[in-house]
Amino acid sequence: MVGISATLGISESDAVRAALRSVSELLVEPGDETILRPLAATDWPWPDFWKPLAEELERLAAAGLPVETDSGVKNTIIKVDKDAGYVVLLSERARSGGARTITVGMLKNRDATSHGVIIRRLRDMADELQASQPVGSGWFGPFKVIDLLKGCTDPGQPWPPDALGVYAVSRQPWHGTPSRKADVLYVGSTTGRSARFCTRVGDLMADLFGFYGDFTGHSSGGQKLHEWCDANGVWPGELFIGWYAEPGMCSRCAETRIFDDLAPRLNAIRPPRCTKTHG
Repeated sequence: MVGISATLGISESDAVRAALRSVSELLVEPGDETILRPLAATDWPWPDFWKPLAEELERLAAAGLPVETDSGVKNTIIKVDKDAGYVVLLSERARSGGARTITVGMLKNRDATSHGVIIRRLRDMADELQASQPVGSGWFGPFKVIDLLKGCTDPGQPWPPDALGVYAVSRQPWHGTPSRKADVLYVGSTTGRSARFCTRVGDLMADLFGFYGDFTGHSSGGQKLHEWCDANGVWPGELFIGWYAEPGMCSRCAETRIFDDLAPRLNAIRPPRCTKTHG
């Protein structure tokens, strides 16, 4: 396609759109043309957060409800195109009086300065939706660290959820629910309901294997585990890791409870107690 666009003297994206238009006119049955539309966008394939976010925006639009920013500004949903990857919003405080189009590509950059307030609100909505997805309940694992990494492309390998989880790293395996007999070294989680639990485990893995410097790092827990392994002649891949997950749980409460039950050796301080009242 790059060679064709150069020959014709048009951009690659224009060439893709022209080709898809021809294909849709010749081969696609009426009403099925939406299956081709994402391919004409440079941001396709969409990130995982887009589909549930688009469906929630469609639901809000059907109910006549706006997207409200943290400062209380209401944004009317004019159009949601899940297939083409964009939403059109009209802010009640729009200086120009016109609507604005927010694409999936724009949403990928949470820290964008252009339309930053509404982009961050939409991404927060996406995180909340991902955090509320069912992930199963109870303890998953334990898995030997090296086996978990080897299975990273295996669709049958259980994987940490995006949010709402507590992990435990131990010297010995366990069955069912871990106990202090597993020699638990470290327990950790994330604060709030942000969709960063899986990423947090990834941060732990990076530092567990020594990928940090004197002034940079990802996970204090991973660094403590790496130092412990180095001091005790244990290869990090031989440790065991598992995680507890439950839909809708409070990660802070769960982490505190698990910390008290397992008494991990390397945690410097006890996790702070949750200050929220749960119904």
